[in-house]
Amino acid sequence: MEVSVNLPVRAVDAVLAAVIFREVAKFVLYFQNQSPGPYDDMLRTVQELEAEAESQGAVRARRSRTRNRRLLQFVRSAEAIFSSVRSETLAACKATDLLLVLGASPARPKMACQIHLGDSSLVVDPPADGEPPWEEVTEKQAKDCGRRVVRSLISAAADGPMASGASKLFVLMRAPATETPPANFLPKRCFKAQWKMRRRTVDPIRIMFKCSQQSCKGIETTDPYVPAIPLDYIWYQSRVFVRGMPVPAAGPL
Repeated sequence: MEVSVNLPVRAVDAVLAAVIFREVAKFVLYFQNQSPGPYDDMLRTVQELEAEAESQGAVRARRSRTRNRRLLQFVRSAEAIFSSVRSETLAACKATDLLLVLGASPARPKMACQIHLGDSSLVVDPPADGEPPWEEVTEKQAKDCGRRVVRSLISAAADGPMASGASKLFVLMRAPATETPPANFLPKRCFKAQWKMRRRTVDPIRIMFKCSQQSCKGIETTDPYVPAIPLDYIWYQSRVFVRGMPVPAAGPL
């Protein structure tokens, strides 16, 4: 299933890609019943608990962390994944796709969502001579684009498979093969984003972007001193995954 999203920007650079990834990951966790509430609300709760623990004694702080252990682990692992998919990492490794896989393992998913960034370096070339300078995407614009992507995902996700019970969220990144993998990622050379299992086939939701300003091509950079050699693209898997929290079943109305 393909979801095409129009964005009011010239191109999807690394900063915007990182913001969109964060918003999509938060949506998948909540929509697939892997968190009892919206992620931002849970993050705010954890921050309040940590601030309260600092003002209490060591014994009360330890009891508070034990009582809210699952919530703390959930938020910390999610923040660790968000930190691993930073704009600097995406630009440095020239990522072309980000893949979120929900299931027992990346090989046996319950659902998957693929964000296509294009065959690019995610670094915007400077404007040509005579062209006006391009405006950088502001933080507010990036968040607005992230929310626009999530709104486009809602109908597609509603028609797709739903996870039953707590599961794990894995993150993979497609990029050119290098001797040194990106920080906090491991190479998965034989992995393919295609799953044909015995009883079912999982078709990932593919998010594509269309930019309204000028063009939204691959943002490719050309270097006359580097020969055009076909790159070997592979998948890299994040060392961190998010374990979903059990969501209590809704009671009778």
